[in-house]
Amino acid sequence: MASTTLLNRASLQRIIPILLLLFAFAGTSAAEELPCNIQRRTLLYAVKGQDSLYMDIYSNIVPPKRDAASADGPQTAPRASRVAMAPRPALIFLSGGDSTAGGRDDKRYREYLCHIAERGITVFSIDYRLEESAKLAPLTQSALDRAVEDLFTATLYILKHSFALSVNPLQIMASGSSAGAIIALQAEYYLANRKAPEQMPESFNYCGVIAFAGAIMSFGEDLQWESMPAPIALFHGKADNIVPFKRTQSASGGRKVSLNGSFTIAKSLKRRGAPYMLKSYKSKDHSVAVWAMQHQLEQVDYFLQKYIFRDK
Repeated sequence: MASTTLLNRASLQRIIPILLLLFAFAGTSAAEELPCNIQRRTLLYAVKGQDSLYMDIYSNIVPPKRDAASADGPQTAPRASRVAMAPRPALIFLSGGDSTAGGRDDKRYREYLCHIAERGITVFSIDYRLEESAKLAPLTQSALDRAVEDLFTATLYILKHSFALSVNPLQIMASGSSAGAIIALQAEYYLANRKAPEQMPESFNYCGVIAFAGAIMSFGEDLQWESMPAPIALFHGKADNIVPFKRTQSASGGRKVSLNGSFTIAKSLKRRGAPYMLKSYKSKDHSVAVWAMQHQLEQVDYFLQKYIFRDK
């Protein structure tokens, strides 16, 4: 990734200790049985150093049947279905993390992932590189940017293999919970401000972002969107004491660092005339990162219908 897109380590040390908790844990929950019409398979999408990064793919199959191309165990390359399918929209999901669970197959996200897949959207729940421990130490060279880089890598993988994966390359969304929501929003912010890595196609943008308790990091300025961002759905508890609903700021080396929560993001999108939906919850804290994925699915459907697929 170009050096101009990397977050400054020294600037982050004063504002990001709370985010270390979001990125630090990567436990994996035991798999639960899926609805009979949802198929899940696993692919290896990248190897970076000693890290092998996988994606779980959730797709709606009607009638449900087991395809020989999706045998148990991860694959290293996608295989086209034996029966040709029309290209489908896609959603790339990034998990959050805490001291009890986390990871791409966390059962807490299962209802959301299957709900999206049941609507004909292929879901890619991806690994991204995490902090090696939960020790409260200064962040390594921009863990946030490293995770954003992994999201872009997964996106490029899906674009490259869009035919085999039956994905419409013009209809790829990003979504995340907690740390994953921060990554998805930061990636969209980079794309809109032309700070994405050179490997990303210049014309590419996500067609939508769904963020549960997320934020965007900026330095010394209010959020600005050079080009029109994708429609963004923001779900956030007003009492969140981990990821701010509004904004937190600190100074480091004479430079102001801001963590802009959903309320501040929504204000910046309104100024830009960009499409967005903000759902806030007065008495709820950071639990919205998971709670909304389980109890606000009708609002997710509304966003998809009104802002992404333009149903009237």
